[in-house]
Amino acid sequence: MALKILLTFLVTTLGLHAQLSPLVSFSRATVFKAAAAGGPTDVELFNDNLNRSETPAASPWICLFSTTANREFNLDGADAIPELVSTDCGNFYTGLAIATNQWIEITCSASGTGTGAGIGMAVRIKDGSPDRTCYTVVMSKAASNNVRVSKYVARTQSGIVDYTQAWNDLDTWKVRCTGTTTVTIRVYLNGSQVGTDYTDASSPLQAGTVGIYYSSTMTTPKIHTARGGSYQ
Repeated sequence: MALKILLTFLVTTLGLHAQLSPLVSFSRATVFKAAAAGGPTDVELFNDNLNRSETPAASPWICLFSTTANREFNLDGADAIPELVSTDCGNFYTGLAIATNQWIEITCSASGTGTGAGIGMAVRIKDGSPDRTCYTVVMSKAASNNVRVSKYVARTQSGIVDYTQAWNDLDTWKVRCTGTTTVTIRVYLNGSQVGTDYTDASSPLQAGTVGIYYSSTMTTPKIHTARGGSYQ
């Protein structure tokens, strides 16, 4: 309204109708278009280059298993690597004021072609009992069905969906998780979505944090960097 009054004043007082009439018709559309375009964005809450030596990874990284022996990542001075490549492991990032809508992004490398095995990420991780309650996304170098999205509740796996996507070491993978009544998970490789949306409307996990995850067994799985936060 204030803009309309100002423009009306300029038009009637300064004789700028010819110059300003396109602006009058454009301004209102611009406001609505900007509002529509200005939807949720990624808010970064942590960014870790993982280039220190910790065995296992220390706080703020916490094991997502209640039995922690050989279930965590080590930091070897350059990367995060599983304590044992023969055992599933994972760590979540604690102390975040993270929203229900959340994301995590990693750069990683790996060798190995087992379906269901891979290096990756987890979202909506429950802190505490029951352990390994989360959604996981892991990636291997298999020729097909090498990206797996799963749901875990108290270590019980369900809702498995596999996608096929070739990738290279040092690529950037990202997971975005949104929704409550129906949870939607989208997986991205170097900024482009992989496969279709993964949805869960059957007792979906409602809250939690994000972390790094590994599903055995692979050769030389490594996570080089990790960052994440809220989608607001």
